[in-house]
Amino acid sequence: MKTHIALLLLAVGGAVACSQATKTDSSANGNLNGEWTYVRASNEPPGFSLDVTLELDGATVAGSGTWQGEAMPGGVVNASGSATGNHVSIDLALVRNATGTNLGSSAEHFDGAFTSNDDLEGTKTIDGVTSPMHLHRKS
Repeated sequence: MKTHIALLLLAVGGAVACSQATKTDSSANGNLNGEWTYVRASNEPPGFSLDVTLELDGATVAGSGTWQGEAMPGGVVNASGSATGNHVSIDLALVRNATGTNLGSSAEHFDGAFTSNDDLEGTKTIDGVTSPMHLHRKS
């Protein structure tokens, strides 16, 4: 009898743990909607900024915003990608412009995950070069 009670308690505990893990994953994914800003690393020169509003529709991420380069004109950014659980994968198309004139574009790819409800951390890849990237939800 004690064995059956112990097994029942283990089964119930496991079901609760699985339920909570799934809830955390999906709630973080649902929290992707909103305004995000780039957090500059301590060893990075000042000047670059990125602000993007992201929206999640199912597993599809889309968004837009603005960016400013260091010692160069900024412009608009368009975001597209996917999100599954806590993982987010986004392509960022940065279009350079000055007074409305398109001066070209560049592309970045972000792969990351929620480290809190307000932080996405991972890596960005530009022309095959990977470096850390941190996005923080604007309040």
